[in-house]
Amino acid sequence: MADFLAMGGYAQFVWSAFGFWLLCLIFNMVSARRKIRISLERATMAAARQRHRLARKAKQKHDA
Repeated sequence: MADFLAMGGYAQFVWSAFGFWLLCLIFNMVSARRKIRISLERATMAAARQRHRLARKAKQKHDA
């Protein structure tokens, strides 16, 4: 097992590459989730604004 972990003397390069890959993977996942959350919030706010505009327009039409 120790021989495997030593990677023939290249362990520092191999394991640092795996570590960097893992950090990039985690960053990518967190970034994607954040962008999806922001997009959903924006879409929800836009839908609420549209409903408000339509309700105001219907009220104006009803009052006239």
